[in-house]
Amino acid sequence: MYLWDAHHAAELSPSIFGQNIVRDNVIGWTRVRGSVVEGNPLWWPATGLNGSVTGSTTTLGTAVTLETERQEFERWQDKLAQAGVRIGAQE
Repeated sequence: MYLWDAHHAAELSPSIFGQNIVRDNVIGWTRVRGSVVEGNPLWWPATGLNGSVTGSTTTLGTAVTLETERQEFERWQDKLAQAGVRIGAQE
């Protein structure tokens, strides 16, 4: 996940980059190169830029597995049910 002003839009007049909020996320990212497993889910160089903020984000660590995905899917379904949100076509 990035919060990055890649085109320097914050420097424009008027600024068209700012007031971004990144929060309440669960992030898992894994890249396997041969026998090396890498995890680098976050890059937020623009935190604080024109009021942009980050917070309350959890990373799942380096090894994201099929079991990790299954558990997160179940957690998401529980959150939907608790909020009364129904996904898909409704009869």
